[in-house]
Amino acid sequence: PGCRRIQFLFHLKETMNLKPIVTCHGDQELFSSLHAHLAQRIPKESVEWQRSLGRGSKHLTLDPNFVPFSGDLMSADFLDKNINLHEFPFLHLYWTDCTDTQLYKNSVKDNISSWLQTLNKNQAQDWLIIVVVQHDSILSKPKGTVLDKIKTEFCSKAPQRCILLKNFGHHHDSKLSESWQMMLARIRLLMLQSFTRNLPVLEEAVRNMREKRRNSNWKFSTYFILQEQLSFIYEMLDLYEDALIQYNELDAMFSQLVAEAHAKGTPHSFSNYAAACHTWHGANLSMSLQQAKEQRRLILEGCCSLLQFRNYLFVQQSRLLMKLNRGYEIIKQTFTLTSECLHEIRALQVPLIDGADDVWVYLTCIQVLNSLDQTDALTLGLETVPAHTISVLRAELWKYAWEKLHAIGYECLLLEPSRESTSQKAIELMHGIMGSEVGGVESSKASSKLCSALCSPEAFDTTFMELGETALAAFNHVGRRRFAAQVGYQLSIFLMSREQFERAEPLLTDSCQVQDAENWHLLTANVLVPLADCLLKMGHTDKYASACSSLACTDPSLPDETHDHYYKELLRIAAEGKEQGYGPIPLPFEVVFQFHSGKPSSEEGVFYTDDDVSIVVDLVSLIFKPLTFDRVALSLHCNHTPLLESPIHTGIRPGLKDGSVKAKLMPSDRELKRIQRLAKLRAKEANETVGEIENIQLNQSEDRHSPASCGSSGLVSTDLELESNADNSEDNQEKPEAGGSVQSDGIETELLIESMLETTHETQDDEVSSQVDGSGASSRVDDDNWSLSDDTDSLDMMKLVWLEAHDCRINPGPNTLTVHGQISVEGQYFIRGLLFELGALQYFLHRVPMPRRKQGLVVLPRSPDVEISMKRSDGGFLLVGEVQTVCLRLSTGRQSIPPSSTLQIELPKGFSVQRIISSSITSRASDNPLSIPVALSGSDSSMVLLVLPAVGQEAILDINLQVMAIKETSSNAVRCWEVNMAAVCLWYLPVHRVHLSLKFYSPIKPLFKRLTGKDRQFLQALICNTLPVELVIRSVRIACGEARLQAVRSEMEMEQTVIPSQTMAYLWVTRDALAGQRECSCTIQFNVEGFKDEYDITFYFQI
Repeated sequence: PGCRRIQFLFHLKETMNLKPIVTCHGDQELFSSLHAHLAQRIPKESVEWQRSLGRGSKHLTLDPNFVPFSGDLMSADFLDKNINLHEFPFLHLYWTDCTDTQLYKNSVKDNISSWLQTLNKNQAQDWLIIVVVQHDSILSKPKGTVLDKIKTEFCSKAPQRCILLKNFGHHHDSKLSESWQMMLARIRLLMLQSFTRNLPVLEEAVRNMREKRRNSNWKFSTYFILQEQLSFIYEMLDLYEDALIQYNELDAMFSQLVAEAHAKGTPHSFSNYAAACHTWHGANLSMSLQQAKEQRRLILEGCCSLLQFRNYLFVQQSRLLMKLNRGYEIIKQTFTLTSECLHEIRALQVPLIDGADDVWVYLTCIQVLNSLDQTDALTLGLETVPAHTISVLRAELWKYAWEKLHAIGYECLLLEPSRESTSQKAIELMHGIMGSEVGGVESSKASSKLCSALCSPEAFDTTFMELGETALAAFNHVGRRRFAAQVGYQLSIFLMSREQFERAEPLLTDSCQVQDAENWHLLTANVLVPLADCLLKMGHTDKYASACSSLACTDPSLPDETHDHYYKELLRIAAEGKEQGYGPIPLPFEVVFQFHSGKPSSEEGVFYTDDDVSIVVDLVSLIFKPLTFDRVALSLHCNHTPLLESPIHTGIRPGLKDGSVKAKLMPSDRELKRIQRLAKLRAKEANETVGEIENIQLNQSEDRHSPASCGSSGLVSTDLELESNADNSEDNQEKPEAGGSVQSDGIETELLIESMLETTHETQDDEVSSQVDGSGASSRVDDDNWSLSDDTDSLDMMKLVWLEAHDCRINPGPNTLTVHGQISVEGQYFIRGLLFELGALQYFLHRVPMPRRKQGLVVLPRSPDVEISMKRSDGGFLLVGEVQTVCLRLSTGRQSIPPSSTLQIELPKGFSVQRIISSSITSRASDNPLSIPVALSGSDSSMVLLVLPAVGQEAILDINLQVMAIKETSSNAVRCWEVNMAAVCLWYLPVHRVHLSLKFYSPIKPLFKRLTGKDRQFLQALICNTLPVELVIRSVRIACGEARLQAVRSEMEMEQTVIPSQTMAYLWVTRDALAGQRECSCTIQFNVEGFKDEYDITFYFQI
């Protein structure tokens, strides 16, 4: 039995599983047969514990640890003898199945008596005698059984101290089950009574000792051991929260005592915590019970250092957090522990060699992480806290440990390029790591790995990189890109010091991209400098040029010397690339420039084929100093081009000779082969497109005689088909209307051009809108590094035209430049991209960040220009109602007119062309006009036809016509009458229509009034000069039926000169009645300045 007891106690000490101890005495074989069933059934039911001091009750689940009875476990006063209360037995059981009274008298009675004497001697009041009945026949005996004798002799005053257990028959028998339930309930009740009796004694002792902490002989170590016993008791009862509170109170008290020692001086009883630390092990969560007892012994004897005490306290708190399924809080407690302990080391001025605190923090973090890796999800707390939160905490702890390893390497000179194999500092730190204290399994693994790293520079590099990459991967996993960028940057600096540029470059690039995306300009600039050095040493000229471009820009976060250095490097790369013939090197446009706008030089955005097309570009340069670019090219995307008549004119690498500004319109051999290959793959689509265009042109030829309305003079429109899907998208293509043309009734050319510019392809709008946000700021596109010689979408390149400028000087800040070129094919063009070339460098903006409708211009075909003007040399206006001569001028431009071509002039009501006076032609070769015949035909009042002779290119045909405008006049006649016509060139395909306009002026605007005065009546005429010149009124005659009218003044019959906008008043008087006169007439005879003829106008009015 003694050997058995020693083995049991040894097992108790090896496991850190605290349970209330219950001793067993008597028949050990009997107890062994019942032990398994007993240990299984007691924890199944909870019991209510009524706590003292008015505290709320709690339901406990008791799980006792049954041990053999021994006098060594007994103590009269566990406080005086400093016995751990968690090893103190709370209940004593005596087991017997004796049924023979004679045997009871000879041995059992004396054994029970000796057992009770030992309990009374040690003041043990909690005991229970259990009599086990194995057969039912025993219960049928009369009084005088062993049970009765035990109750009479030992339990006369406390009959509840003896209980009968029936252990026969089937286990599911109701009587047997009731007997077991009574025994289990009795054991639970007695255990609770024992806790209720002993726990307040311990609580009162803790309270009294806490109140004496101001005494000079008070020791924190003794108080710590005493209150820890209280935590053990709570842990036995599975009250882990209350147990954790005890440790938290001890932690707070220790921090308070450290603060008081820092302010008032360290007391003698606290001096061991301010003593020098010779070991700096990290906290080991896998501490065994034997190691915990050793740590408590050191604390009680005052031999525990500050780091050892903090390790033990943290381990106990972490163990309880694990049992509460709150393992994630251990990570938070790790940060709190390390920060508080380092503060306490400084406050108490603990002697510690440099780097030892970093070693302690590093080992603590690593051992905590290793322990949590072996913890299940329930204990870690994944049911109450999101996994993402725990992952973030773990990533931060990995980063913290990595930073401390970096500090250790700095102290041991392991980060220097010229480093020793093992420095003296590393030897001292290893001595503290492998000190007298023996750690657990994980502690030994972490400590040995750190010692290996301190012994070998290569092993340190490996450990440092592994830990850094683990932290980097952890932050990337949880989406903390900023922290990942910081770790990556520090790792890259370390790799560059080891000349591992290939591994450092992607880390620096990722860090730079993250900082740039977050708009941290200072951090981005600080990362760009080492990145540029890394790329230079790797020989990546293209990436190095991109980094130099960014660093050469004006940025207040970097000094001017840095900007100037990389500005010179940028010029060096451009010059070397041009001399050595390598390149081009594509570079991101947005790094160097900020594109603001690009608009055509023409206000209306209208140009004609083969004209000089120019676009004004506004941008901001971020370069530190001025740069002179060899060439600036702007690409235009054709959105509407007649496929049958247009040659292949785009899809080229733009390049012009010096001094030329004309766009190069033929593709290179390489690009032409690419175009041909892709064109074969889309031959079917191309055939379908050609068939649709033929149908459209057929409809246009049928509608060439369709009537058109008139517009403003000098504004040109054309029968262009407007399709909203110019790129032949099958999902969005619309069928053309009948005739294939758009009639522009009452719409001026400005509206036509605006509608053409709004016809955009939906996919192209999406491309542009992806680059322009609500504020107009541009964002980078995926193909910023697109090269002109390596575009895969060759069919789209076939629609590009380039405008260029050479030797452009770009200054820092806002710049305005103009690019020029010629376009030989009509259509809609939109600004696509912008290219700046500097030697071998190309800054290319693949998509301009502008709204689609503000990017475009229209190129119209060079067609005949028709205009109508006055032929007179002594006047500049036309009069209503008079036959006058006008000149119709037709300029052929680059188009010739075949013989017998017809020019159709559509006339409005009231306007007529009477005859042709003369016609002449002026060619480019000769300035002398030559007379040529032009025939006039057509009897319809709404249209006349002019049959023209053959006219060559670049010629001007002048036709003098006699015209007359007749408009019904009245007292409310308008001052100016605008006559709108249309001239249709029937020989030009598609049919070309020009809107014409002439203004005819009515020279006089009269107003008539009838006035009455007693028996006389007056008739007043107010005549206003509406011409821009003077006119002379010769006479004014008025007639109103039979009435006799007499001029009031004789001056009315004299000539009167009327200046522009002046009104003359005439007054007649009569005694006849004017009320019955329905219609009167007024004839005015006048001369107009600049006109030789005398004019007569009669106005009819009613009174």
